[in-house]
Amino acid sequence: MRIKCYHPFTPVSVTGPECELSCAHCGGHYLEHMIDVRGPSQLISAGGRIRGKGQGILLSGGFTAEGVLPLSPFLRAAAELRATGCLINAHVGLVSSETEAIKIKGAVDFVSAEIVGSVRTIREVFGLRATPRDYIETIKRLQGVGIRVVPHITAGIQYGKLLGERSAIRALGELKPQVLVFNVLRPTPGTRMGKVRPPPPEVVGELIELARRLLPQTELALGCMRPAHGRRELEALALRKGVSRFALPLRETTELARSMGYTVEEVEACCALPTEFEDRLNRVV
Repeated sequence: MRIKCYHPFTPVSVTGPECELSCAHCGGHYLEHMIDVRGPSQLISAGGRIRGKGQGILLSGGFTAEGVLPLSPFLRAAAELRATGCLINAHVGLVSSETEAIKIKGAVDFVSAEIVGSVRTIREVFGLRATPRDYIETIKRLQGVGIRVVPHITAGIQYGKLLGERSAIRALGELKPQVLVFNVLRPTPGTRMGKVRPPPPEVVGELIELARRLLPQTELALGCMRPAHGRRELEALALRKGVSRFALPLRETTELARSMGYTVEEVEACCALPTEFEDRLNRVV
């Protein structure tokens, strides 16, 4: 039995600190901590430095008012980086056509895709006129052209309450993802959710248990975004509920895993990394 501990890819933003959506839980705050690559040449330069350190890239940024990451001007540069062996994970947002999916395919190794199960959340948190089905169709379009897609569900994204998370998990049954990443709302100062209480660990544990039951062949991950308060309890509960991938876990979590008979492995990559790419990394047990 094995538990894998991940160290995230370096994030870059193709829009710098700008985002047309300014979602309630983020407000552009997280863009400020990404490398600003508002031009293809900047992406190539940053990618070369990142690859030189043996790291991969999280290709991200602010979204348009339609929920799309404006990647088109960067796809050729991303493809050049990918050809050098630099692993690229992308947050692409909504993808409306197979044509767009095909363009993305040549520029990335895999895609991290948010899946939201509530129209109310899509309206009130993200400010979009989309539906839960639009998120499912995005994943299906990307899968349909041969892109490995890793869905992400954020527990408590509706101002700390569960609303569409269970529906999102059930919807993934038809997609059979290799990996599913769970994030947990992290109240961030300066955002509209800065003083919101995140869902307690036991509630998140119930979601993980549901996913374990409905998606028996899917690896479950606890992602980077989770609150500091209650973190030890959350990670321990996730471990016991069947999560086998952890982004930056506490030492207490890895010690608990070893006491339970698990081998603990460090992976210098995003926790969404598909298993077929693991042989391209240097790993330490």
